[in-house]
Amino acid sequence: MRILSIGNSFSTDAQYWLKDIFEAGGVKVDLWNLFIGGCSLEKHMENVASGDCAYDLLIDSKVAGKSSIEAALRCGPWDYITLQQASGFSGLWESYENTLVPLYNYVKSLAPEAEIVIHETWAYEKTSAHPHFEWYESDQMKMHQALKGCYERAAREIGARIIPVGDAVAYLRENALFDVEKGGESLSRDGFHLSFVAGRYLAAAVWYGFFTGKDIRENDFIPARKHLIGLKDGKAVFEKIAADILSAEKMDLIKGAAYAVLKA
Repeated sequence: MRILSIGNSFSTDAQYWLKDIFEAGGVKVDLWNLFIGGCSLEKHMENVASGDCAYDLLIDSKVAGKSSIEAALRCGPWDYITLQQASGFSGLWESYENTLVPLYNYVKSLAPEAEIVIHETWAYEKTSAHPHFEWYESDQMKMHQALKGCYERAAREIGARIIPVGDAVAYLRENALFDVEKGGESLSRDGFHLSFVAGRYLAAAVWYGFFTGKDIRENDFIPARKHLIGLKDGKAVFEKIAADILSAEKMDLIKGAAYAVLKA
């Protein structure tokens, strides 16, 4: 399976643990991500027009070089291509009106074999200090409802399916273990990006179920970053950071949230 994301840091979050989950599920995947921090649909279209190699190209979550949108699309065939709006603009329909359909048409013209899907991003954390949060009265639920409405409308405009990551984040935040106001763990590391382990794993779990149809609850991959502990036979040796390893209860809740929104 080959997946290309025309995205930003939120697609980077979603793809971070995805290769590992696919491999644990016995599925081969080639993951590409065109990354510019905070890149909006409007900026993507500007880059289409200029043809600039403005993106960092991440392959399997590792920086491989620079790329234009055209160059990446011509490296097909692609099974799936994901599109998304920049997070702050995600709940403002006017930011989609003159950019979504032209971008879709351009992508389809160069990759007619691919299914183009919408990556639904997520609302900011309740405690977020991001200036765009004020556009939603700094209200997490208002932001989620606004972006959900816009993504659903966007999907209708181009006849696309939605990867419901934003729904999964909202669903899991209803549990006290992930509700910051109740002392729970935040799914965000800075108020808007996903946390390195739980948040990113949740997004990847949704993508895995969406693209493969497999049940994430049966996948045995456990996410955790690694740190260097020394050398052995001239090679660097790493081990998982103990503090990163999620409890069995939290893993079950995350997998359950991903499964639930995909079955909704």
